Amino acid sequence: MPKNNLKVLMTAAEIAPLAKVGGLADVVNSLPPALAKLGVDIRLIMPLYGSIDKKKYKIKKIFSDINIPSAGKNIKINIYESNLGNIKIYFIDNKNILVKRKFISVIIRKDFYSFL
Repeated sequence: MPKNNLKVLMTAAEIAPLAKVGGLADVVNSLPPALAKLGVDIRLIMPLYGSIDKKKYKIKKIFSDINIPSAGKNIKINIYESNLGNIKIYFIDNKNILVKRKFISVIIRKDFYSFL
């Protein structure tokens, strides 16, 4: 495996098999391993939907109550992590942004996109 200095954090709304609606989840599942084979330090980040099984995917909280600026105010988020194969995945959790916290049927507040 070649080593290079390129570091990539790929943001996605869905990653198969964690959350999948369409082709995006498949691409985000298959592209990172290909980049890792080229020596890229690739990591993923996505929302922590309520439908994602934390036990099955061994998702652990790594940071709590981080203040970040969003839409002109500060909000608190929690960050979780897990792995899919050799790819590290980070999850963002904020109960005020992801109101119902279920994938697809999630109710998104108007400031959600400025949060991302």
